[in-house]
Amino acid sequence: MMPAIWNRLNCVRSFTTVVHETEPTDGVTRRVVGHAQPSLEDDGQTLRVAENGWLYLPGSTRTLATSNVYCWRVEAGQLALSYDRAQIGRSARLVVFEPASAVGLQSASPHCCGADRYYAHVTLTGEDIELRWHVVGTAKNYIMITRYRPHTLQGQATVSSVSATDQ
Repeated sequence: MMPAIWNRLNCVRSFTTVVHETEPTDGVTRRVVGHAQPSLEDDGQTLRVAENGWLYLPGSTRTLATSNVYCWRVEAGQLALSYDRAQIGRSARLVVFEPASAVGLQSASPHCCGADRYYAHVTLTGEDIELRWHVVGTAKNYIMITRYRPHTLQGQATVSSVSATDQ
């Protein structure tokens, strides 16, 4: 499963992220839609996926520009995921994945940030890759789903262009 996900990650061109908070905001949903640009590092084992998009806030017509860089790395036959917060090539380890099903991987252990725990699953869904986080803790309780696609967005996406299947 890991080689299939790795090969497909190298082909992503767009993404949609949906965050659904269950507490304390009582069901607030936020969306980020944008472009994804993978680049293979010289070591051949690290794939940096730069995300540049637009955050849509509930009840607002304004959008905010967003950017993130996630580093996917092959380590001892496993797939690891890190986050490059400052986007300067120094990333913080989030999780190492282990097999979960015929089409997916799950975090071998949660990423811990203070009292919050981040559990991750990555699966192949049709031609897309879905990265799902379940975050629980004293201050957080939400599910975040990012769907990576092999095609590019046409212009700046709008909230109405995000399909119900992205939730």
